[in-house]
Amino acid sequence: MAQLLPTKVDTASINDIKGMAEIIYRSARDVYTLLENLLEWARMQIEGIEYQPNCLNLQQIVKYNIQLFSTNAKEKGITLQNQIPHDLFVYADKNMLDTVLCNLISNGIKFTADGGTVAISAKKGISRDLYLSETDIFTEITVFDTGVGISKLDQEKLFTIRGHHTTIGTGKEVGTGLGLIICKEMVERNGGRIWVESELGQGTAFKFTVPMQNMKKKYWF
Repeated sequence: MAQLLPTKVDTASINDIKGMAEIIYRSARDVYTLLENLLEWARMQIEGIEYQPNCLNLQQIVKYNIQLFSTNAKEKGITLQNQIPHDLFVYADKNMLDTVLCNLISNGIKFTADGGTVAISAKKGISRDLYLSETDIFTEITVFDTGVGISKLDQEKLFTIRGHHTTIGTGKEVGTGLGLIICKEMVERNGGRIWVESELGQGTAFKFTVPMQNMKKKYWF
């Protein structure tokens, strides 16, 4: 398309040129996302994940990530909602938490039709996780969208490299299938777990847990 565009500048209409430019932009964006995910995945496999946890204001972290996708959401008429209480703090690696939220919000926008909603909420709980004791307090974060939903069969493939599941978005967006795998590794490195709850046509809720305090235990992932 980029090769064709210069030959059409003198003869094509403004709308045709605009349409071609939008296709080039979407393609470049998808390639960039693929490259970014591949590089992140490769870095994690070669170097491991550098874990630097701190006490973080979750509402501010979510606010920052919502701002990153405000333009994308506006293009599809999607409402982004930050439902996190202002006084909720978590103990996590900021870069990893940003990456997880970035991927999940991006997916929510991708698979939600025009006029839909992507909402980020959180609640406190007591862990029953394999790696944590029953006295460890965590925050369960949910990224919910009113999108197309995911079948039970496809849900089983989401977090494994062997399953490698990817789907075309409602706006013809193309995914890489690596984003959720990276999310899983980063959530687990922070001492939590991630899962999905969804039904076709009923939207999707990606949920993951993050500790609320500096845990004394050691983890190996």
